[in-house]
Amino acid sequence: MTIAFDRALLERRTEDAVFAVDGLRRKGSFPSRDSLSTLISQLAYKQTPLSLSQADRLIQDLVASRREDLLDQNSLSLLALAYAGVGMANFSRSTLRLMFQTGLYPSVRVWTAVMVEEPDPVARIIKLMDFAMMPKGNEELLVSMRPDVTSFNSALRICATLADTQNAEEIFHSMSLFGVLPNSDSFELLIKVYGKARRFDLFRKVPQRMEAACVRPSASTLKALVDAYVESGNIEEAEKVLQKTVQGKSSLWNLVKLEGDVYNSLLKAYALEARLSDAANLLSSVPLEDAGTGLDQARVVASMIASGMLKEICSILQYMLQHRMEVSFSAYKSLMHGFCANNQLDKAASFIILMKRAGIKPDCSIYGPLIQGLVRCRDRLLAYHTFLEMVEARIVPDEATYVSLLKALTVEERASKMVRVLEAVMEFPSVKISLFSWNLVIEYCSKKKLIGDAQRMLARMAPAGVQPDSYSYWYVVKGLITRSRLTDVLGLWPQIQFASRRDRPNRIILHKQLVETLMYAFVKGANFAQALELLEYAKEEDIPLDREAFKDLFLKYHSHRFTSKHKSPLRVYGRQQQLLEMEEFKKWLSLGAVKTPARYAKYVIHLCFFNLLFAWLLISLLDFEQDSEIWTIQTR
Repeated sequence: MTIAFDRALLERRTEDAVFAVDGLRRKGSFPSRDSLSTLISQLAYKQTPLSLSQADRLIQDLVASRREDLLDQNSLSLLALAYAGVGMANFSRSTLRLMFQTGLYPSVRVWTAVMVEEPDPVARIIKLMDFAMMPKGNEELLVSMRPDVTSFNSALRICATLADTQNAEEIFHSMSLFGVLPNSDSFELLIKVYGKARRFDLFRKVPQRMEAACVRPSASTLKALVDAYVESGNIEEAEKVLQKTVQGKSSLWNLVKLEGDVYNSLLKAYALEARLSDAANLLSSVPLEDAGTGLDQARVVASMIASGMLKEICSILQYMLQHRMEVSFSAYKSLMHGFCANNQLDKAASFIILMKRAGIKPDCSIYGPLIQGLVRCRDRLLAYHTFLEMVEARIVPDEATYVSLLKALTVEERASKMVRVLEAVMEFPSVKISLFSWNLVIEYCSKKKLIGDAQRMLARMAPAGVQPDSYSYWYVVKGLITRSRLTDVLGLWPQIQFASRRDRPNRIILHKQLVETLMYAFVKGANFAQALELLEYAKEEDIPLDREAFKDLFLKYHSHRFTSKHKSPLRVYGRQQQLLEMEEFKKWLSLGAVKTPARYAKYVIHLCFFNLLFAWLLISLLDFEQDSEIWTIQTR
């Protein structure tokens, strides 16, 4: 049974291992301490109701048999965390209590995590601290499990959630009993406790307590203080603290590096009370651009939007626009991104109109989010017309904007509009159109049989500073073949040859699809000289070609080519070179050594049949003429 248990444990077959332990238990024995530790850890790791109940039953059996010596700290710590993770607070507490009673003290990380998951942890943490002060067991373990500032802050965070000022004060004062010094997070949480409890008389004293404790506040501490003032209705006090910090007139807060979210609650309060002038003045006091402090108007706007205050910041900026108050352009960009991220595209379009009325010219950073938002909402035609409005206003588009629009128009299969977008971008020499965009337009023009537009786009690539690649030519060649314009393919071949020459520094490598498509056009159009040149290129680049497919194509279109016997010397001379080229190509096809394909077998049979019938008729006619002559002689 022990061997079966060890094998199941090694192969992580936990259910079989539990069954093996049950068998050992019935015989009055248990596995080794290490094996039991591994089993309990595996059951805790699975974190299912069945596995946790099996672990609890196993521990209960060990306690009932007075075999607590087989338990260890690691497995019980994992089990306590697993209980807390699924909300089984009673089991988690009992496991910790067992660890205290057996001298297997959990580390502060374990019981702090358990405490946070409990439904009523505020009273429990004080009880656990009392356990931690019990002078028994290994002193090193006792030190490792005593609470630190993180565990105290976890308890204070719960007090802040519950607005429990009494327990918060008890926890804060008990820190000195363990020799733990509060940090800025501790005071921040204390401010939140008092703020939620509306204890204005208490949280206004926190800065003095911080100064007495020589704790340097952080930006989040300042935000907590401002939020507490706002929540208690003391907006003026909040603004005074903020202005003193900005102006460096506060001995405590002058070293705090402000962040954009410090202004959130105050600006929201002004907006909700319709005090837009106060909100606008406060936002105007923020630097237009970052001067190395990490704070500017754009960060404040972005922070408010991230906090769900899009409506409030929009009303503030509209007020500032209407009253010609100075606002950074980056703040408007942040607002447009907020509108588009929240799919409020009509408000974004309206705000652009307000900007124009105020004499502020939008750029692509304003139009771009709107166009991309329209594309995301599948309003592709409106995105197209908005783009045209932007370029007509001589606003330079960026790559992200026009590429997203081109991709959207491929869904609508609007190839002509894609051409119009690309031509509009080409009006700005400073914008270099990517190869991807060229190929996207050429591909869909060829697909929609707008082959003239595809050829024109291909011809404009080189003057625009973009070299066509193998796919550029492939899309055009496919479009020409679908329109049966094999002569145009022949005219495009010298350009492709020149672009793929080995002596060119930026030569292109023709991929297999292009080579096969060109070969199809050349064979079908009886351009065997070009087909031989293409064969030579394919051989040099080691590109395999389907010989049988081109053999069938040749037999389909050219099996009787040059077979008629013309007696005109001029015509024979004109066809002689083509005949030589065709014969050379037929050698590559190996037509002389290959049997007639099955698809042509019936035609061969029919031809043989008609030849035999014709021979029989001819012999019969000759016999009839001979018999007639004999009969005439006999008659005479």
